[in-house]
Amino acid sequence: MATIPTLTAHSPARAADVQAVIDALTNQFGLTDTVQTNMGRLAVPSVSADPSSLVVGSMWFRNDLGDNGRLRIHDADSQTHSLLGLRQRVESAALAAIVTITSTSLADVTNLTLSITTTGGRLKITMGTSYPDYDALYCSEGTALSTLFGIAAIVGATQLGELGAGNEVEVNNQNCVVPPSAFVWNSKPAAGTYTVKLQARVITSGASLNFNGAAGPLGISLIVEEFDD
Repeated sequence: MATIPTLTAHSPARAADVQAVIDALTNQFGLTDTVQTNMGRLAVPSVSADPSSLVVGSMWFRNDLGDNGRLRIHDADSQTHSLLGLRQRVESAALAAIVTITSTSLADVTNLTLSITTTGGRLKITMGTSYPDYDALYCSEGTALSTLFGIAAIVGATQLGELGAGNEVEVNNQNCVVPPSAFVWNSKPAAGTYTVKLQARVITSGASLNFNGAAGPLGISLIVEEFDD
């Protein structure tokens, strides 16, 4: 490591010596970007296990978690968290009109589809509306004595699973109301461009599942978020 020049009394100070002192203080206290350039942009420890005796603000990189590791931090509540950045968020247009599903086999939900080019991160797929969303998704009994239904998310050619909801009823004209944000799917496809869509069905013939598309805050949209791995 280079030493800082010593300036003695009554001796002329060379510009290079003064600059060396300025650079040393800059690197020590981070007054400009120079320290980050000289030190490799503030690297944190890379380890295969969480360290012990942590203090608030401790940060390290776990190189044994996931394809790209995990940045970890210890907070003021003595909790350690993995920090997963949001890489991108893609949302379809909100439904302009109600979409009704009466099929007992999975069928595409019109307009709840989008295209996303991923980078190999983890996908979170859900539905959303502007507030409120509690009555934006409902199943009507109709001629059936049931309001059971299922919704599946499809990424490319892969179905992520069918999530169901509903209730059993004993009288006619009963509805089952479910917040669309209650349905969440997770996936980790390889990097690439995918069509993501929703399919839905009613369990009992005669019922109808309705995705609200009324004007205003109730129009349902499809949301896909990609997070770090």
